[in-house]
Amino acid sequence: MDVANTTNFSFYGMNYNSTEEPFRTDTFDKLRLRYQHLLDHLLSVVDGELLIPEFSSFFANRESEFSPDLLLKINAEGYFRTVQPHFSELFIPGNLLSGKHISEVFSEKLSNYFLKEIEGTIKKQGVSIINYSIGIPGKGNYFQEGRLIASGNNEVLAIIRDFTNEKAALLGLKEALKENKENKEFLEKLINMIPDIIGIQDHDHHIIRYNEAGYRFLNLNPEEIKGYKCYHLIGRDFECEDCVTATTYNTKLPSSNERYVPEKDIWLDIRSYPVLDDDGNIKYIIEHLRDITRLKKTELALRKSEERYRELFDSSVGGILLGSEDGVIIEANRTFCEMTGYSREELIGRHISHNLFTPESIEKHPFRFDLLKQGKKVVSERELLTRNGGIIAVEMHTHIMPDSTYQSIYHDISDRKKAELEIQKQTESLKALNAEKDRFFSIVAHDLRSPFSAILGLTEMIADDFENMETEDLRVILSELRKSTGNLYNLLDNLLEWSMLQRNKKPFNPEKHDLRRIISVSLETLLESANYKQIQVFLNQDEDISVYADRNMIEAVIRNLFTNAVKFSHPGGKIIIDSKCPEPGFAELSITDSGIGIPEDMIKQLFLVSARNNRRGTAGEPSTGLGLLLCKEFIEKNGGSIKAESTENEGSKFTIKIPLAFDS
Repeated sequence: MDVANTTNFSFYGMNYNSTEEPFRTDTFDKLRLRYQHLLDHLLSVVDGELLIPEFSSFFANRESEFSPDLLLKINAEGYFRTVQPHFSELFIPGNLLSGKHISEVFSEKLSNYFLKEIEGTIKKQGVSIINYSIGIPGKGNYFQEGRLIASGNNEVLAIIRDFTNEKAALLGLKEALKENKENKEFLEKLINMIPDIIGIQDHDHHIIRYNEAGYRFLNLNPEEIKGYKCYHLIGRDFECEDCVTATTYNTKLPSSNERYVPEKDIWLDIRSYPVLDDDGNIKYIIEHLRDITRLKKTELALRKSEERYRELFDSSVGGILLGSEDGVIIEANRTFCEMTGYSREELIGRHISHNLFTPESIEKHPFRFDLLKQGKKVVSERELLTRNGGIIAVEMHTHIMPDSTYQSIYHDISDRKKAELEIQKQTESLKALNAEKDRFFSIVAHDLRSPFSAILGLTEMIADDFENMETEDLRVILSELRKSTGNLYNLLDNLLEWSMLQRNKKPFNPEKHDLRRIISVSLETLLESANYKQIQVFLNQDEDISVYADRNMIEAVIRNLFTNAVKFSHPGGKIIIDSKCPEPGFAELSITDSGIGIPEDMIKQLFLVSARNNRRGTAGEPSTGLGLLLCKEFIEKNGGSIKAESTENEGSKFTIKIPLAFDS
C-alpha cells in the first residue's frame, strides 16, 4: 500500500543514500554506547548493583549485521523515542525526533496512517509493513518502507528504509512491459540495476527471465530456467503455501508476503505486480524478491534487546524517567508509575516541570539543563507529587544520554528524611537537655554551698570558743546546725531521687491504693511543722477514691507540696487539701494555701530544670525548687499531670491528677 503525500520539514541537511547499505559498525557501536550509558548510570546510584541482567547479547551478536536507515521506538500515542542515535539519512536527525509527536513531523494524512498501523500492530502483537512517500525539500519525492514490530508496553519498534530507486525501476519495468518495449538492451539495463531479485513470468506462471541478481541467487543461467515454474527452481514439486504470485493471478492485484525458504536458509520479502493487457487479462507477472534474512535477525535481536532493556528498566528499584532534550517525558518505568500512581500513558508527552514536583521543590532546586548539556550529572533532593496529591521525598539523579535525551533515576528517601528529621529533633532535644542539666548542676552546686557554709561556720564557732560558751548559746548554735544538716539531707535525698529517675533506676510498682490512706500517711510527720506555725489544715474528701499508682512516689509528691504550702504560708494561715473525681479515669488532688503566692514570671518556669526557683519561706526556711521537679517527674511517671495556680500575696494552689484504679 502506498500513501502518496508531500510533507514539508523544518529540518535540512539530509544526506540521502538510495541503496541498501552493508553493515555499519558505528551504528551498533552507538546503540551499544547508549545502553552502556544506561547501565553505567544505574550502577552509579544506590542499589544499582541489583539491576544487572544479561543484557548485551544483541550488540555482541554479529548476526545482527544489518543497518537500516533508522531505528525508532514509537508509542501508541504517537510519540517518538529514537533507538538509533546517529544522524538519520532519511529525513531528520534522529536526536531531534525524541519526544516529538508524529503530527509534528508528518502531515495529518500520513500521521493518521502511521497511528492506524501502529494501533493495529500493537493489537495483534506482530509485525506490519507500511509503505509511503514523502517530499523532502530540495530533494524531491521519495518512497520509504517501515517495519513496525510490537514490543510490548503499547509501543512499536520501527525499522525505516528507503527503496526509491527500486520503486522507480519496478514502475519503469512495468510500463515497459505494458507498452511492449521489449528492447533487450533497454530491459537489461533496467532490471540489472536493481540489487534485488526481479523475475518475469508469463500468464501460465512460467518463468520468462530473471535479472542478474536472480541468476546469481539460483546459481543458474538463463537457459536453465526457461519453461519452469519458480518452485521447481528450488527443488520443489508443488506450489508454496499462500503463494504470492498465485494470489496475484487470482486477484489481478499486487500481493506481498514474507517467507522463510529452508532450501536456501533465507528469509525473502516477495512481492508480485500484474501487467494487464487491453482486455484486463494478465499478460505478465513481475516478481520482486528481497533478501531480508539480516533484517529478520535484526528484528529478532531488537526484540530480545528490547525485552532485556525493558526487564532492566522496569525491574529497577528506583523510578526512571527518560525525556527529550527540552524536558518532555518520553518513557517511564514501572517503579516510577507505582511511586506516583500515574500510568505511562499519563506521563509520556508531559513536560517534567508540569505538576510532578512541588513548586517549593522546583524553586529550591531548578532544573539544570545547562549542566546536563555540559555532560555533568545532576543530583538533587526533591518533593515528588503523586497522582492522589501525596508528597514523596526523592533523591533525583539526572544524566544526559548520547542522543541528547536525559535519564533521571528517583529513589524514595521518605524514610531517610523522616529519620534525619527525627535525629535532628533528638539532637536539638539533647543539646537543650544538656544545657538545662548544666544550669541545673550549677544551681545545685550553689545551693549545696549554703548549708555546708552554715555547718562549717557553726562548727568553727564551737571549735574556737567552746570553753567560753554558755549553755544557751551552745543550744542555739546546735539547733541551727541541726536545721542546716536537715536541709542538706533533704537536698541530697531529692538529688538522689532525681538522679535515679533520670537513669531509670527508680523502682516503679504501680498498684491499687486508697487515696485517703496515702494522704494520711504522707502528712503524719508533717503536721507538726504546720502546728508550729499555727496553720490550720483542712481535708475534704467526700467519697472513697482508689488510684492506680506507685505509692512511694505519690506520697513523696504530697509531702513536697504540703511542705511547700507550710513553708510559704504566714503563721495563722490555712491549708486546704481536696480530693475528688471531676473527670472520667482520673482522681484530682489539690493543695491550696493562703501564703505569699508565686510571681507570674516564676509560675511559667516552676517545672523547668534550668530555672532558679529557690527562695526562702515566711520563717526563713531554705528552698531549692528541686522538689517541684521531682513532683512533675513522679506524677508523669504514673500517667498523671500537675499544674500550679497562684496570685501573689494571696496564696497558691497545686493540683495533681492520678489515674483511677478499676476493678478487674
